[in-house]
Amino acid sequence: GWSKEKGTEVLSDTWAVSLAALDVVIDGLEGFGGRIPGDAAKWTQGRSFPGPPRWGSTGTLLREADGREVLAFFGGRNKKAGAKEHTTEKGMYTYYNELWVFDFQADSWSLIKPEGDLAPHPRDHHGAAEINNDLFVFAGRVSEKRSEDSNLNDLWSFSLATRRWTRYDPAPGGPAPHKRYMPGFASSVWGGREAPTVFGGESLPGKTRTTSRNDVWVYVPKDAFSGVNTWKQLSENKCEPTMVAEEDASEVDAR
Repeated sequence: GWSKEKGTEVLSDTWAVSLAALDVVIDGLEGFGGRIPGDAAKWTQGRSFPGPPRWGSTGTLLREADGREVLAFFGGRNKKAGAKEHTTEKGMYTYYNELWVFDFQADSWSLIKPEGDLAPHPRDHHGAAEINNDLFVFAGRVSEKRSEDSNLNDLWSFSLATRRWTRYDPAPGGPAPHKRYMPGFASSVWGGREAPTVFGGESLPGKTRTTSRNDVWVYVPKDAFSGVNTWKQLSENKCEPTMVAEEDASEVDAR
C-alpha cells in the first residue's frame, strides 16, 4: 500500500468476500442479465498475517481432508529497512519459500512444516494454482539482478494430505519453458486430466518491453506415448517488442 505519510509499505491484513454473494438474481430485472450486487457481498476482515511482511506471494484456495477451505500462502520477498528500491546489493532482499495456511473457519494462520527434505527455492512473482487439491508452484524470481539466473523454470507441488513437496522434472534433454517470472499459471485439461499450464511472463536479461512472453506450455506427467514426464509447447513465443517513442522509452523501462 501507499500513503502520503508513510510512503510505500507492505501490508499484512487479510480480507474475504463471498463470491456467491456478489451476484443476486432478480427476476424480471432489465439489463445486467438479471443480476445486481447483493447486500450480502460484504468484506470481512480476518486475522492479519503473523509472519514478516512480504510481497510477490501467491494465495491459492485448497481444501483440508475434512472439507474446510483454506488459503495456501507461498513465497514472496521483503526489502531490508533502509535499502534502496530495486537495489542489486547482496543481502538487501529476503526471499521466502515458507508455506502458510489461513483457515477461514477458525480465522487462524499456521506455518506448515513440510515432511522430508525437499522444498522449492525461495522466490517471488512465481505462478501458483490448485490442481487436484494440490498446490502447484512454477518459476519465479530469486534476485533483483536483471540476469538469466535471477529467474527459475522449475515445477513443484505440495500435498496437504501428505505434507510433502514434490518436484517435477522433464525428461533429460527434453523441452522446457524458458526461465521467467510473473507467468500466467493455471490448470487446463490435457488428455482427459488436469495439467499445469503456463502462459507468458517475463524473462531476463533485458527490459520489460523486449522480454515479455506469450508462449503456452503444458506439463504432462507420464505422457501416454513416451512414458516420461514432459513439457509440451502449444504456442510459440511471438511477443514482438512494442514500438515506443524515444522520449517515452525511459518511462516504460521504469515500470
